[in-house]
Amino acid sequence: MALRFPVSAEKEQKLSQRMEFLRILESDLEESFTRSGGKGGQNVNKVSTAV
Repeated sequence: MALRFPVSAEKEQKLSQRMEFLRILESDLEESFTRSGGKGGQNVNKVSTAV
């Protein structure tokens, strides 16, 4: 599995092992970003920060 995000090799290996143990495939994951609610002024209206 080739994970591509800025983490240490150790963390990447542990995540890979945990996903394998839990039988989760990277292709099964979907990540989406939305605008969060609440206070934050103009920033919450412009930036998608909630995952």
